[in-house]
Amino acid sequence: MMDNILEVRNLTKQYADFTLDHASFSIPKGTIMGLIGENGAGKSTTINAILDLIHKDDGTVTFWGQELSSAKQLKEDIGVVFDGINFYETLTLYRSGCRCYMGCRDVQTKLPYLFKAGAVKE
Repeated sequence: MMDNILEVRNLTKQYADFTLDHASFSIPKGTIMGLIGENGAGKSTTINAILDLIHKDDGTVTFWGQELSSAKQLKEDIGVVFDGINFYETLTLYRSGCRCYMGCRDVQTKLPYLFKAGAVKE
């Protein structure tokens, strides 16, 4: 039996002009895989749904047999490089020490303002 590090079963995401329709695949331990396709083929939608960055309409995604949505610790064990800026909704400026927003010396003076403005949430 081969251990799969990733299993995607019937992954579905529907938009007004596009549907990722019941995609299924698995990646065995020790394997490298790439998604290749035309613009609009669903590569980014697939990756974002796998990483739980967007809500999937149907299907299951498991890493090492666990779903990301129920095993938040797994997110810290997965490394991804995007061509844009993508963050989990649980990564707030407050939790990351506000260092990604401004230099450390400004945090103490500007943090109360940012909380009040709604830019930073605990």
